[in-house]
Amino acid sequence: MRTTLLGKVILALVVLATVAVTGRTATVLTKNSKRQEEHITSAPRDAVTFKDDIGPLLKEKCSPCHFDGGKVFDRYPFDNYETVRKLGKRLNTRLKGENADLVKSWIESGYPDKREEGSKNP
Repeated sequence: MRTTLLGKVILALVVLATVAVTGRTATVLTKNSKRQEEHITSAPRDAVTFKDDIGPLLKEKCSPCHFDGGKVFDRYPFDNYETVRKLGKRLNTRLKGENADLVKSWIESGYPDKREEGSKNP
């Protein structure tokens, strides 16, 4: 049975959809059992975490006020995961653009913190 153009197009769409959804290489076996692989050009981004993304962003944008010795550190210590998690969307009061988008992504993904077990702060 000959592979039709429509069949090839459908196969290509399935491969692309698989790559888009999983973020991984998709392997498809064709009629002749040849392996065809579609590779994505960049690795999928891990979830935004407090330790790797939010903490360093806040350190850069909110120092010195919200860090040790700052004027509001006692009430709102931004080096503390629990404080920042409780503030949630209110963090975006002064963060704009990509920084605000990063915080929004962190909130929408459930505030991952990537802390080591037993650690009070990330």
